[in-house]
Amino acid sequence: AFFWKNQGFVEHAREVGLAAMPQLGVVYQRHHRFKLGELLETLRSTSLREKIMQVKCIITG
Repeated sequence: AFFWKNQGFVEHAREVGLAAMPQLGVVYQRHHRFKLGELLETLRSTSLREKIMQVKCIITG
């Protein structure tokens, strides 16, 4: 189901905080500043195996 194409769901997701879950494909109305430090920390604290698993999940859905 393509929830993000349903404007009612998008508004609901923003109101209740579901927009904080990127896997839903709903974003807040304003842009958030990209946090490079958080990305680098995630890369440092994630094992190579976990990184590979994440890439596989992204590619295969």
